[in-house]
Amino acid sequence: MPKVKTETPPPGSLPRNSNPERSMILARIAGQPVSEVVLDDQAVSLIRFEDAEPIRKFYAWPHRRVYDGLYWSSTTRTHVEFASLLEREFLMKSDFDIEVADISAQPLAILWPYRKHGPRDHVPDYFVRLTDGSGRVVDVRRPDKAQDNEQFAMTRRLCAQIGWDYEVFTGLSAQREANLRFMAGFRADRYQPEGSLIRVIQDCYSPATSFRAGLLRAVRSTKLAKEQVHGHVLWMIFHSLLVLDLDAAISMETQVHNPREVAP
Repeated sequence: MPKVKTETPPPGSLPRNSNPERSMILARIAGQPVSEVVLDDQAVSLIRFEDAEPIRKFYAWPHRRVYDGLYWSSTTRTHVEFASLLEREFLMKSDFDIEVADISAQPLAILWPYRKHGPRDHVPDYFVRLTDGSGRVVDVRRPDKAQDNEQFAMTRRLCAQIGWDYEVFTGLSAQREANLRFMAGFRADRYQPEGSLIRVIQDCYSPATSFRAGLLRAVRSTKLAKEQVHGHVLWMIFHSLLVLDLDAAISMETQVHNPREVAP
């Protein structure tokens, strides 16, 4: 796989691709710059972009109109950068998604083939490595900014050529976002059940029953404090070891089931 070392460009100074036919991808992985021409053999798909450093720095300053920060991902076991609340929402959704194995923020720059007019380059917001080994490039935009976007159409075609999925994330429904945001507060290791407790708690929701009924069964079975078991149950829901309807308001009467069984 041919690689040409280049300096990773600072913001606003990405080099121009002089090739009129082929796109080029820039990244920095393990401190080493990578420059790869996208060829028909799809060799670029073998590069571990999930390990890449952000191609651009995340800047913050007083009174900035968007919100920057770090999201601690229980999937990657690291902090992942976000540059808006919508990007944070995407990271939360990805952390919940059992098909996501790894994720990196602004890990690559696409230099489009040379032409006098039109987009010159594009830095996608995220690269996601899925559990089956495939890749996914993600752009995050508000719905009103995602329509008829030439950059997105070009990126989708390039991803198809490489063999990656492509997603334009425009946000979750209000109810789903609220439910995930609540449960994400229990994603940390301190709420994780130890050893065989996961199977014991799962069995308390077999067959499907209300959150309350399963919780009380689990308290009786484990002999643990109700508050501790409550945290365990929410940790298990966030990590898909218990399942409920995320598109409906969650209450103590919400039906919860064990994913090892057929959903009701």
